[in-house]
Amino acid sequence: MGWISIDRKILDHWIYKKSKPFCKFAAWIDLIMFVFYEDSKEPIAGQLQVTQRGSRWTSVKELANRWGWSSHRTRLFLDTLQADQMVELKGTPSGTLVTVVNYGVYQHQGRTKGQTKGTTKGTTKGTTKGEPRATDKQVKKNNKEKEKINKKEMPTYFEWVASHEAPFESVEQRNQEWDEFRTQWEAEHG
Repeated sequence: MGWISIDRKILDHWIYKKSKPFCKFAAWIDLIMFVFYEDSKEPIAGQLQVTQRGSRWTSVKELANRWGWSSHRTRLFLDTLQADQMVELKGTPSGTLVTVVNYGVYQHQGRTKGQTKGTTKGTTKGTTKGEPRATDKQVKKNNKEKEKINKKEMPTYFEWVASHEAPFESVEQRNQEWDEFRTQWEAEHG
């Protein structure tokens, strides 16, 4: 199954602004677009801190306002997402840190600053199915992965997930494939 790229500018579109209250799907997509797409500095409890890509400090009240929901409905939804391992929540007196699990799967790095639409750089694998071409950054990352394997250093779980080209259908599938990768790697590299 392929994916589509949605620019955050859609948040300024009239159809988005007039779509409240959100359904659960719209709230999920909004949450993916709401978290930071790159590591970002923000003031938390009076101190400047770096918030990781795929995360954002917020509050249940702020999300309830974004989605046109009650605080109770918003809390239940976040708890459901957390129970399904779609988000991680860290509550503090300063707010709630929401982290989208598998953010890199949902929000492909895609084009980077300065790279134009229609670039021909990268691989052509999957282009007939509408899948994105690899960026220079991805090609370098894949080459580093191959070097690690050649040096007999098994990649970490996070490196392996980040280098995986297709999104996983479920957490269970991801974990099963990781176990299979580890078993194969250990058999080949001892």
